[in-house]
Amino acid sequence: MIEIGEVIKLDGGQAEVLFQRNPACGNCTACRAQADGTLKTMADNAIGAKLGERVEVEFSSRSFARAALIVFGLPVVLLFLGYYLGGVLGALLFLLASFGLILILDRFFSKNNAPRIIALCTKRP
Repeated sequence: MIEIGEVIKLDGGQAEVLFQRNPACGNCTACRAQADGTLKTMADNAIGAKLGERVEVEFSSRSFARAALIVFGLPVVLLFLGYYLGGVLGALLFLLASFGLILILDRFFSKNNAPRIIALCTKRP
């Protein structure tokens, strides 16, 4: 998935990019967009974009699918596994453990699937 945004801050090889919320997102809140409809994210700045430039940022589609599977699938699988192994108490314990596991996996995968700036935009929207 490719989105267009503006570089608002530089930090070494990273750039903070400001995006307008995509109308295709509807009422989804997965990206934690702010109340004004903007979203900020850090992206690898391999092309050397400068402050104020409009850029194309690539987000890995595989990372979105993997994140959805982890966030929604892992708790359900562990809930049933916990119930099978230890009844209601086991189900609750495994469900709680799944949330901790999600946090660990999030830290691991977010390092490997960072958004990256792939091009400068030459025309204004």
